[in-house]
Amino acid sequence: MSTLMDVIGSLRTELTAQLSLSTQFAGDYDDELETMSAVAVGQAQTMYRIRHQYQTALEGSNVTWKQGFIEIEIAHRLSDAFNERAYTEAAMQTQQLTLLDRAFWRDLTGVYEVEESDGPEVGLDVERAGNVIRWSVVCLVRIVT
Repeated sequence: MSTLMDVIGSLRTELTAQLSLSTQFAGDYDDELETMSAVAVGQAQTMYRIRHQYQTALEGSNVTWKQGFIEIEIAHRLSDAFNERAYTEAAMQTQQLTLLDRAFWRDLTGVYEVEESDGPEVGLDVERAGNVIRWSVVCLVRIVT
């Protein structure tokens, strides 16, 4: 039997292995981006946070599946204000295509299936504030019981 935290642990490992995302925000529910300022001016930085919660759904006759709702938010600080396309037309596209692939989610430890109606999909419109570009992907998964 797996838990949502098993899935999240596997997700963190895959974010590092497949997308080279290794720096996580200190808090998953704090919208502040001040921790990105620790990088020297002129250097790009990408950070992520994972928000998650259990959801339960009944399916079939007397079968209860555990479901996990997962949102990955990615924030990328540009190396300079004029270097936007270098990120949005390269690394961001690669990251989005990987996270929108149902197989990526199915291969995570503890995931039984990706819910057909709920993901994965881009959940937050891409937005830019200063030199930081933010976007997210959301997915609802069935957890192995």
